Amino acid sequence: MLILSDRELYCSPQICFGGYRRAYEDSDYVILGVPFDYTSTFRSGARFAPNHIRIASLNIETYSLRFGVDVEEVRVTDVGDLDVSGNVDETLRRTRKVVEDLVADGKIPILIGGEHTLTLGSVKAFDGKVGVVCFDAHLDLRDEYLGLRVSHATFMRRICESIGPENVLIVGVRALCREEAEFAQESGVNMISVLELENSGLKKSIEKLRRFVKSHERLYVSIDMDVLDPSIAPAVQNPEPEGLSLHELIGFMAECMVKTSALDLVEVTPVYDNGVTCIYAAKVIYEALSSLEAYRKNLEIYGNRRA
Repeated sequence: MLILSDRELYCSPQICFGGYRRAYEDSDYVILGVPFDYTSTFRSGARFAPNHIRIASLNIETYSLRFGVDVEEVRVTDVGDLDVSGNVDETLRRTRKVVEDLVADGKIPILIGGEHTLTLGSVKAFDGKVGVVCFDAHLDLRDEYLGLRVSHATFMRRICESIGPENVLIVGVRALCREEAEFAQESGVNMISVLELENSGLKKSIEKLRRFVKSHERLYVSIDMDVLDPSIAPAVQNPEPEGLSLHELIGFMAECMVKTSALDLVEVTPVYDNGVTCIYAAKVIYEALSSLEAYRKNLEIYGNRRA
C-alpha cells in the first residue's frame, strides 16, 4: 500500500524557484507556494504571485555580496504549490500539515503567498513554541473584520492568542485602527513602527529587534511586501505610504535568520505593476536564503549574534 506524506498529498509541481530543483532528500531549504487569496478586501490577485515570483527569480543573479553566498550552491528545492481548498480553514489545515512535514524532515520551509492569512496555518505547525517576527505595514490585530474572525486583517490576533502576544514583534508598522492600537498596548505586542524608526534611528531599532531574537530559541519570519514603500513595490494588496526601503528590510531580516525555522513572503499582487514588485520579492528570498546559509556555514563569523 502506497502511503503519501502530507507534502506529497497536498503539493503540485510548478516552475522551480531559481530554475533548479535538488532532490528533496538532499535539500536544507524548501520553497512552497501557497496560491491562496480568499479574504482579500482591496486588491485581489495574490494567488497569482507564487509563479510570477518564480519567473522573476529566473532572471536575478544568485550571488549575494552581503553574505558571500551563491544561492546556486545552496541546498534548496521547490516542491511546487499547495493544493488549496475553497474553504479557508481547510487551506490553513493543509498549510500546517505540510509545514509540519517539512520541519519534521529537518527542512527550513520558505512559503510564497498568497494572502497573509496563510501565516496563521504555518505558525500553528510549531505548536506554540516559536517567536514571530512580522514585517508589515499593518498590525492585522482586529478581532473581527467584515464578519470574519480569520482573515488577512485578523490573523495576527489569532496568532497572539495561540503563542502569546509577548512572542510577536511587528516591524514597519504605519497603518492601524484604534482597536488594534489599544490591543497592542494592553496585551504587550512588540512593534517597531516607522515613526519609531525615524525618531530613534536605525541602530536603536536593530538593537530592539536583536533583543527579541535573543529571547527566543526559534523564530518564524513573515514578510508582507507592503512593508516596503509603494513607490518601489506598488503591486501589493494594501499599499501604505512611508514604507521601508529594500535595504532596510533586508538588513532587519538578516538579524532574524540565525534563529529562523521557517519564513514566508506574502501579499504580492502581480497585476498591479510591470513586474518590479515580483523582482523585489525574489530578491528578498534570495537574500534570505543567502543569510540562512551564511549563518549555517559560518558560525564563527556570526556567532556573536547568537548570545
